[in-house]
Amino acid sequence: MLSFGLIGLGLLSFSLLAVGLIAIGSVSIGIISIAAVAIGIFTLGAVSIGFYSIGAVAVASRVAVGDYAYAPIAVGRTVRGALEFIDTSAARDFSSVNGQEVRQAILTQYPDTWSWIVNVMTRLLG
Repeated sequence: MLSFGLIGLGLLSFSLLAVGLIAIGSVSIGIISIAAVAIGIFTLGAVSIGFYSIGAVAVASRVAVGDYAYAPIAVGRTVRGALEFIDTSAARDFSSVNGQEVRQAILTQYPDTWSWIVNVMTRLLG
C-alpha cells in the first residue's frame, strides 16, 4: 500500500525509483507521477512523459506544458503540436499565454478530461 525507500512499489510510493498509483521520487512511474523523470498519466517533472505533462521537457499524448512541449496541445517556449500556444514573455512565466484559450482547447479536444487536470494544466498560464 505505502512504500518508502530506495526502490518503492505501492499504491503510494515515495522512493528514489518509485512505481505506484501515486509515485513521487527521483524517477517515478505511476498514474500520478512527480519526479525529476516522471512517466505516467498525469506527470510533473523536469522530464515529464504522459497523457498530461508539465515540466521543463514535457512530452504528452494529449497536453504538454513546459519550456519544450511536444503534444497535440502544446504550451511553452519551444512547442510542437496541432494546437500550439507559444510563451513569448521575457520572464518565461507563461504570462503571454491565455489560460482561457488553453482551457477551451483542452475541453474541446478532450471533453473527458477531469476538471482538476484542466485546472492544474492552466493555473500557471496568464
